[in-house]
Amino acid sequence: MNFDGYYVGKIPIPIVTPEEQQPIVNIAERIIAAKQENPQITMSTEEEEIDELVYDLYRLTKTEKEIVKSSIGQLEKS
Repeated sequence: MNFDGYYVGKIPIPIVTPEEQQPIVNIAERIIAAKQENPQITMSTEEEEIDELVYDLYRLTKTEKEIVKSSIGQLEKS
């Protein structure tokens, strides 16, 4: 796979502070710890929390969030 720098540079990646990152890190660490203890455990609530935090980092509107969720098959869960 070849990534053209021009197009990669067009991907919007928000600049976030360590304080904005920390809630995501905390949840991810909980998920990792739980999965290490029980690989079969479902952590969908925590994963959805991360999704919402990321949506907020991108400052998505409710409509935009619905578009993203429907594109990945999550709209019916919300």
